[in-house]
Amino acid sequence: MQTDVLISFIIPAYNAADTIEKAVQSLTDVPRTEVLIVENGSTDETKQVLQRLKKKYSNIKIFTSDKGVSNARNLGIQNATGEWLAFVDADDYLARSGVTTMMSDARHGGYDIFAYGHVAGQTQNSITDRKRVFDEEKLDEGRVQMIQNPTRYMQVWAKLFRRDIIEKNHIRFDAELPFAEDSDFTLRYMKHIVSICWKPEMVYHYTLNPQSVMRVQTGEKTEKYIRAMEKTAEAIQDENEIIKKAYDKYVMMHFNIMMVREVFQQRTYSFRVKCKKMKSVAKTAIFKNAIDAIRVKECKSARMLPVLLMKMKLNWLAGIIYMLRVKQNEGHEKRGINSI
Repeated sequence: MQTDVLISFIIPAYNAADTIEKAVQSLTDVPRTEVLIVENGSTDETKQVLQRLKKKYSNIKIFTSDKGVSNARNLGIQNATGEWLAFVDADDYLARSGVTTMMSDARHGGYDIFAYGHVAGQTQNSITDRKRVFDEEKLDEGRVQMIQNPTRYMQVWAKLFRRDIIEKNHIRFDAELPFAEDSDFTLRYMKHIVSICWKPEMVYHYTLNPQSVMRVQTGEKTEKYIRAMEKTAEAIQDENEIIKKAYDKYVMMHFNIMMVREVFQQRTYSFRVKCKKMKSVAKTAIFKNAIDAIRVKECKSARMLPVLLMKMKLNWLAGIIYMLRVKQNEGHEKRGINSI
């Protein structure tokens, strides 16, 4: 797919008047790029800020979509002309050296997806200590590692995606998914690739926002999260057994997130009620199947300890682990450290 534009940067913008300019400034004045900003229902001054930025920078295109980050990103994909797509959130930004790295990789190509490290608060989150390539017989090794570790590898930012693969296979964000839409998109994309490249460069600056959808406890997200996992499960039905096995851990990593960010963070529940809720969610088919499929010897890591305890019917101990992680996250976020 030949085009004058090498990378299309897609930015959903919802109530982003205070942050969007910094995001845009990190992407301007770079030849062979376009910045597609998709406003989607803002109630602040975002629209006015965007019009000012459009006059200031020549590589900006502005669109308006229905509400929702998935609708915004999909409209960006629809209008993109670059050989590669990169997704940026409106309250984040790219390091200048990061843009240079991504442009160099896009020019040389060679792989179907590039994944990079990112900085979150005071924490550098590297995905690798050196360049690593997964192709041919090693492709599934890379896919398995990414799927089993969704919070580390499956977000769509700090990545380059080939637009021709996305268009050929009609890959879009599922607007019906209230959570984990990034992981769902990346998982569906990886069904159609033949190579993966991890790089150690910290290209992306992620803003820790305590008021983000994932971090604000509402008591209403559990059922939506279950539906999200069920929907994503459809994407791996025709995959090989290695990938299906990895998906069991993918499901349980999201179970961990749900327990820490929603159930055990709930201030008004007693510990007993929280454990009861955990047991109830664990009995739903998507999570029960994953818990049953994961073997005890696969539960050696700290993140898999709650799964081991639930398999041993020690649910109250699993609950204590989640309570400790809630406290740990609260301490980390006060110090600007990223955590689940």
